[in-house]
Parts: sequence; structure tokens; C-alpha cells
Amino acid sequence: MVMNMKEESGAEVRNWLQVLMHQTESEVVAVGHLDASTRKLQWVEMCGHRNERTVAIRQRATQGLSGMALRAGRPMETKAPLGDGERFKLGEAIMLTESLSIAAAIPLKQDAQYNWIVLLGRRSGEVYTPQHLQIGRQWGEEFVKKMVV
Repeated sequence: MVMNMKEESGAEVRNWLQVLMHQTESEVVAVGHLDASTRKLQWVEMCGHRNERTVAIRQRATQGLSGMALRAGRPMETKAPLGDGERFKLGEAIMLTESLSIAAAIPLKQDAQYNWIVLLGRRSGEVYTPQHLQIGRQWGEEFVKKMVV
């Protein structure tokens, strides 16, 4: 799968992610794309990660918070801080590799299908507000408009 930005370079996307990270008071922000042929979610770009292996994560489309959001077509979030065992059971790989206790996954449509995800994460225990989720959705919709897959 080849992805190119219509207008933005990789550095500009990272700058966008940093703005989103600041606006949503997140410690990690990632944008991922679902590859229809493999049914795997691939993280296209992220910001705030501490573990270099996080960028290479590929997970099944049915796993974790991201998988639930893609299937439901609506944002999914943790409602309380999760411990190690709860994060493992949830199956959201980025939450494990980055030690995130709170996360929100926002599904986005391209070509009438939910095949993009914006993942917001915090290591602190503060849950996301509806305003944070709205900011993530608005940012994601603008991002998807600029992508060619």
C-alpha cells in the first residue's frame, strides 16, 4: 500500500499532529489506516511516542479500541484509567507499548467506509471530554481529505 499526501509532507503532518496533541491535551496522537486487503490497521504517523517500535505496529482490524471504533463507526474511549492487565485484555497495542492509561479512538470515513483512525492517548488518568473528541474528529476529517491511498 502506498500513501501520499496530496498537499502535505511528512514534516507538515507531524506538525499537524503536534497541534492536535496540544489541543486535546494528549501525550500520544496517532493516525492509522485500515488496509482492506490484509484487514490490518497500520499506523501512518504518530507524535509523542517514546518507543520506536510503536510506529511499526500492525494490528488486526478487530482488535482493541481502534477495532471497536471502526466496527461501530463511532468514537470509543476508555472511561477510566486502565492498569496493565486491563490494557492487555483490551488489546490496543499502542496502549501497551506506550503505557497509556487513557485512550480514545475516532473512526473516519474515506470512500464511504470507516478505514482511518485517530488515536488519542494519555499516560495520566484524566479522561477525554466530548470537546477533545470533537477536535480529534474535525482534525481527522481534514487529514483524510488530504490523503490518497
